[in-house]
Amino acid sequence: RGECYFSQKLASYLITHSGNYRYNSTESALLTHREKEILNKLRIGASNNEIARSLFISENTVKTHLYNLFKKIAVKNRTQAVSWANDNLRR
Repeated sequence: RGECYFSQKLASYLITHSGNYRYNSTESALLTHREKEILNKLRIGASNNEIARSLFISENTVKTHLYNLFKKIAVKNRTQAVSWANDNLRR
């Protein structure tokens, strides 16, 4: 209905300063349980095939999870993902 829930001053401040916030993937990444499982398998050096067999899923499903996981934590490869996991996840 076009009602205002913030004062004009507060709304203006929020709009002006909203660009100052930067997403920090190491603090804010929300990983699914399955993504954490796969990341822990990566930590021990498991291949996609080994991960798939241990979790009873297809290798293509593993690849899809890895793709989504890499995007969420802003890494480009398995080595970077393992490094991120070591810094940000409990064992």
